[in-house]
Amino acid sequence: MEEKQQYVTVIRKTGGCFVHEDITTTTTLPGSGIDAVQNRTNIIARLRKDPSVVLVLDAQDRKCEEHTALADGFEMTVTLGEGENASASLLVEYEGSCVCRKEYLQEDAEDERSFRNAFLGEILWILSCVDRKDYCFVDEDCPYFEEVEAENPLTLYDVERILRAEGFQCERIKTLDWMSEPCLFICENEIVLVGSYHFAGALLFVEMKRIFVDREAKTVNDAVAKFQSNYDIEVIPWHDGTWSFRKTLDNEMDEDAFLKQLLSVVAELKEFIKKVELQDGLYESTGFETDQIRQFFIYETIDTSLKVSRLPI
Repeated sequence: MEEKQQYVTVIRKTGGCFVHEDITTTTTLPGSGIDAVQNRTNIIARLRKDPSVVLVLDAQDRKCEEHTALADGFEMTVTLGEGENASASLLVEYEGSCVCRKEYLQEDAEDERSFRNAFLGEILWILSCVDRKDYCFVDEDCPYFEEVEAENPLTLYDVERILRAEGFQCERIKTLDWMSEPCLFICENEIVLVGSYHFAGALLFVEMKRIFVDREAKTVNDAVAKFQSNYDIEVIPWHDGTWSFRKTLDNEMDEDAFLKQLLSVVAELKEFIKKVELQDGLYESTGFETDQIRQFFIYETIDTSLKVSRLPI
């Protein structure tokens, strides 16, 4: 197998950021009965099913062409030719019309690494721009592009409706007076809360919880500190002894995009929590605390909404 066939490059979103990774495709278990070609085929097939993966740059006959649909009507096509005179191109279209095109030649770069990093870096930048609805990459003289107007912000009632339409178990938690009611739903073995800051219903967040029984706060804080700089996740120690892991949601998007974002954030929270749990002095959750966590979410919601209702505003 050629050197470049010993790995495959993927573009994926992890920890809220787009990154590129080289995934090894060589065989390392001689007794597996899988040859090098089949092993590479199997790995690439799994990567294409991975929801975090945006592009799989798999060169066939020294050429790779990948296409992916992005948010807000954008589409991206990536072409990479290998060999002595390697070249690459990046095409972004909006509703079928070209809005950005980039060409790269290896002969114009200092070396192969510089050529590759420039090309992959441009892909990551554009993906990040689309993700945060910043369309500065669009050609200034493009006569076709019209910036997508923001949707009316989704409410917690919309969130419940979207989740129920997808067959999730959902439950609203009652609050006092005018306050917006959070929504609980079950995602695999997890119970997840979608709420809003200050119960105002405007800025939404998703939250998961863990019960670290008989563990000192310092032990949990030390475990969290090892990873928190790599994640945009707020960790909240509650007075009832539980720990919440929270991330803000963007609710100014269409329903399909919101659901995709919500499930992506849940996966990110699970990834972060797993790393924390595997640190010395803690534990890996078995997922059988769902009922307990539900009760804590309900208690915390009622208790906090009661405190807010008593503020002398």
